[in-house]
Amino acid sequence: MKSLTPSIILVMISINVWAESPNIHLSENTDDSIRIAKQLKRGKDMYRANEYDSAYHISLDLWQTSSRLQNTRGEAEALFLQARCLNKMGEKELALQKYEEARLKFIFLKDSRRVTACYINTALVNKSLGYFDKSIEILEKAYEHAEELNDQQLSAIILNNLGAVYRRNGSFQLAIQKYYEVIDLLPQLENNTYVVEGIISVYLNLGSIYRDQKLYSKSLAVLDSARLICIRYNFKNSLGDIFNSIGMSLIHLNKLDLAEDNLHTAMSYYRKYKDRTGIAIVTGNLGIVSYYRGDFEASLNSQKKAMRLFEDGNNKVHLAEAFKYMGLSNLKLGKYKNAENDLLQGLLIALSTHHKLMEYSLYESLISLYGITEDLPKVLRYYELKEALNEEIFNQKIGELIGQKELEEHIKNRDLQLSSLQQEASLLKFKINQKNVQLILATIIIALVLLSSYGIFRHLRLRTYNERLKLEQRLLLAQLDPHFIYNCLGAIQQYIYNNAPKQAARFLAKFSQLMRNILESSRQETVRLEDELLWLRNYLDLQSIRFKNNLEYQIEVDSNIDQQLTSLPPMLLQPLIENAIEHGLAPRNGNGKVTIKIQEEGNYLCIAVTDDGIGINESLLIKKTNLQSTGLGTTITMERLKLLNRNRKKKIKFSLTDFNSVKMGGGGTIAKFKIPY
Repeated sequence: MKSLTPSIILVMISINVWAESPNIHLSENTDDSIRIAKQLKRGKDMYRANEYDSAYHISLDLWQTSSRLQNTRGEAEALFLQARCLNKMGEKELALQKYEEARLKFIFLKDSRRVTACYINTALVNKSLGYFDKSIEILEKAYEHAEELNDQQLSAIILNNLGAVYRRNGSFQLAIQKYYEVIDLLPQLENNTYVVEGIISVYLNLGSIYRDQKLYSKSLAVLDSARLICIRYNFKNSLGDIFNSIGMSLIHLNKLDLAEDNLHTAMSYYRKYKDRTGIAIVTGNLGIVSYYRGDFEASLNSQKKAMRLFEDGNNKVHLAEAFKYMGLSNLKLGKYKNAENDLLQGLLIALSTHHKLMEYSLYESLISLYGITEDLPKVLRYYELKEALNEEIFNQKIGELIGQKELEEHIKNRDLQLSSLQQEASLLKFKINQKNVQLILATIIIALVLLSSYGIFRHLRLRTYNERLKLEQRLLLAQLDPHFIYNCLGAIQQYIYNNAPKQAARFLAKFSQLMRNILESSRQETVRLEDELLWLRNYLDLQSIRFKNNLEYQIEVDSNIDQQLTSLPPMLLQPLIENAIEHGLAPRNGNGKVTIKIQEEGNYLCIAVTDDGIGINESLLIKKTNLQSTGLGTTITMERLKLLNRNRKKKIKFSLTDFNSVKMGGGGTIAKFKIPY
C-alpha cells in the first residue's frame, strides 16, 4: 500500500497527552486522589502495554469511581482513556464521542492543555476515517490553543500531524511546509528526546512523500536513516512503520524478496506491540507482493483478509487500496464484473476521503479494465477525469521540488545537531565546574542558616510531641470508665456461673477486640471511618449488655460517603458517646437511645452524636448535689481538637447543645463535629 499513518506521531502525542498526569490534582480528599490516581496509572500502563481491552475496562471503573465521588477531573481522564482505547479497538465513531465528552469536561476545568490534547486525538481519528478536511480544521484549532499556551513541544506535534494529513490529501507542498516548521521548532525543545523523535517522524513522513512521487531510492535512503536513529536511541515501537515503508519502496523497485523480508519484519513489530491497524496494513502489502509475483489468487485472499481488518477499524484510506488490488487481481483472473465492482468501490472511498493519489491510481485501473472489455465511452470518461486530476496535481510539483530541497538541507543540519548534543553536555559540565567554588561557599552559609533553623524547629517539634504524648496517655487512661470495665468482667463471670459458655465467649471476644482496637487506634494519626464505626459498635454492644439491653443505638451513614476512603482522627467520638451514656442515660438505668449520624456538608464530614437522656444542665445539677465527678470526656475532646487544629488550615469544628436549654422539646444532648475532608 502507498502510505502509512506513522505510529511515531502517536508516540509523540501520547507522551504529551499523559506527561502532566502525575501533577494533576484529582481531588481535595487525599485518599480519593490517591485511589483515582492509582486507577488512572494502571489504565495507562495497560494501554502502553497494548492491552486495550483491559485498559478500557479499567477506564470504565475509573469513570464510575470518579462519578460517585463527584470528581470532574477523574471523569475527564477516564473518558479520555476510554476514547484512546476505543480508537485502538476499532470503535472510531464511539471514540470521537468520548473525546468530545472529555473535551467538555476539560473546558469546565479550564485545562487548555488537555482540551488541545482532545483536539489532536480527535483529528487523528478523523484522519484514519479519511475525513482530511475536518482533520485539518481541528488540527488548526489545536495549533491556535498551543500557540496561546506558548507550548513549543505541542506545536511541533500538531504541525507534524498537519504535514501527515496534507500528504495523505496529496498536498505535498503544504506537507513539506509543515515538516519544515517542525524542524525549525525542534531546537527550541528543552528535552532532547523530543528532538530525536521529531527527526524520526519527519524522516518517516518524508520517505512516504518520496515514495508517493516515485522517488524510491531517495525514499529508501531517508527511511534507512530513520531506522538507524530508532535503533541508536531505542525507539523500537516506530520500527514497524519504517520496515513497512521500506518494503513498499522495494516493491516498486521490483525487489520482491527483499520487500517481503522487510514486511515480515514489520509484521513482527506490529504483533509485538499489538498494533491491529499495522497488522492489517502489512497483510494487504504482502498481498501486493503476491500480485507483482503473478500469484493473483494469493493476492486476492490477502486483500480480502486485510479488508476485513480495515472494516473492523473503519480505516477508509487503506480500505480503498485493498479494493484497488482486489480489483486488479480479479482483472488478471478474468473476473471483469468483480473487478469493476471492486475498483468502483475503491473509487467511491477515495472520492469521499479526497485521497487524490488513490483516486488517480483507480482512474488508471478502470481505464485498463474498460480497455480490455472494449467499453470505449467509459474509457474516454475516466481518461478525462484522470487528466483533470493530473493537471491539478502537476500544478503543485514545482513548489514541492523546491520545498523538498530546502527540507533536505534542514534535516542534515538537525542531524549534525544531534551529534553535537554530547559535546554541548561536556561544555556545560566544564562551566559548572568553574562555579563549584562559589557554590561551595554559598552552600556553607546556607547550611549554617539551615542548622540554626533546624534547631529551633526541632525544639518546637519536641515540645509539641511531648504534649501529644501526655494527651495520649490521659486519653488512654480516661477512654473507658472503670465501672464499665468492671461491669463487663462481671457480665462474663455471670455467663460462666450460669453455664452459658457460648454467650461468655461471644462477650469476651467483643471485649478483647475492643481493647485491641483502643490500643491500636490511640497511636495512629487517622483511621478509616469503617474501622472507627466497627469498634464503636463493639463498644455500644457491650454497653447495651451492661444495661441489660435497655440501651438502644443507631448509626446512620450517608450513602454518598465511602467509608473505606474517608478518614478521621481515631477515638474522637468515644468520649462523647461515653458522656451520653454515663451522664445522660445512666441516671435513667440506661433506658434510652444513642444516635450517631454521619453526612456530607460541602467539604466537611459532619458527625452528630445524639442522646435522649436527661440533658447537660440536669446532669451537672445531679453531679453537684452528689459531689460526683462531671466526667472528662468533653475536656479531653476539646484538648485533642486544640492539638489537632494547630497545623490545619481548615479546622475541625465542635459544638455541644442541650435540647432543654434551646427549648427544642424533650430532653437530651447533641454533640457535633465538622471535619474537613
